[in-house]
Amino acid sequence: MIEHPPTRPYWLIAIGGLLMLHQGIAAMQALTIATAPVSLSAPFEFVTRSLWSLGFGVMIVRLWRSPSSLGTFGGALVLLTVFWLYTLGHAALWVRADYERQRWPFLVICCSLWILIASAVYLRRRHGLFMENHDHDDQPKPQN
Repeated sequence: MIEHPPTRPYWLIAIGGLLMLHQGIAAMQALTIATAPVSLSAPFEFVTRSLWSLGFGVMIVRLWRSPSSLGTFGGALVLLTVFWLYTLGHAALWVRADYERQRWPFLVICCSLWILIASAVYLRRRHGLFMENHDHDDQPKPQN
């Protein structure tokens, strides 16, 4: 039997890398740009953005080191889901302008879609749901 090396979830690593970069830049901007009065305070904004950036960095390292670990994969999906919910909550609390309020339905739809897709991907990987398994490698091979 030929054993294939585990494939890394590059799409998840790429999303984590982009979010890590975005949150790192946003953390630096929180220190350099005066925040609007309807936003979080600059130190709190810096700390939360830095923690998100660090969390995404840890997620990338864990996905790279153990790509076949279901716990690592599930943890990455949970982190991204919590980030979406945090973003949704942040927008609900601090968005005041009408043009920003118009983005609210889009953000809610994106968050809902992410939770549904992440759940489906996790269930597919964990239980083999939503796909047909034509591979019979789990059956014992005859010894010659």
